[in-house]
Amino acid sequence: MGPHNRTIALISVGSNIDREKYMPEAVRLMRRHRGIDVMEVSRVFESPSVGGGDAAPDFYNAAVRICTGLEP
Repeated sequence: MGPHNRTIALISVGSNIDREKYMPEAVRLMRRHRGIDVMEVSRVFESPSVGGGDAAPDFYNAAVRICTGLEP
């Protein structure tokens, strides 16, 4: 894609392992990538783990709206 062929995309991010570290780190890495412009980040939603058993930690989930010229 050329510089004028940019696409808006929604990226789903989530973690149930060290989630206070990995969720912000995922967004930080997207912000640092020169081919990605982070436009907006949703609030964080907490949801129970599915299929991981009763002891599995809950997930943090969010959506990140980006603009990019990167190929899929």
